Amino acid sequence: MWCFAIGLAIASGGMMLVLQGHFPGQKGISEHGRTPQLQNVKGGGRDHWSRAYAAIFAGGGFAAERVVGKTDRIAGDVMGTPVSPKDILATTYHLLGIDPATLLSDRLGRPLPVAGEGKVRGELLG
Repeated sequence: MWCFAIGLAIASGGMMLVLQGHFPGQKGISEHGRTPQLQNVKGGGRDHWSRAYAAIFAGGGFAAERVVGKTDRIAGDVMGTPVSPKDILATTYHLLGIDPATLLSDRLGRPLPVAGEGKVRGELLG
């Protein structure tokens, strides 16, 4: 499954289409990946794993040919530069020209930032 975000930006007196592709490493960008090793049970399998997962981003202002972050040798734990799903959301909104701190009201009228606690991650930008 691919998730795309599309926005329009003014460039040199004309319209420019901005297209971003999010190519998830685990069936979607979510709060978990899969265990780095098969379970030692009949049939194997891999449970949810929230400590490390991967995703690929292309176009629309994301950096080209850049790896951000590092895991241990079995890809089980983040060893450097953790990036959260909310950081990805904030960065995507930023690239589309939407302030990630924009407030939306929930059903009870409480103001909530559109990207939650996510921060724009400069290391993801091209």
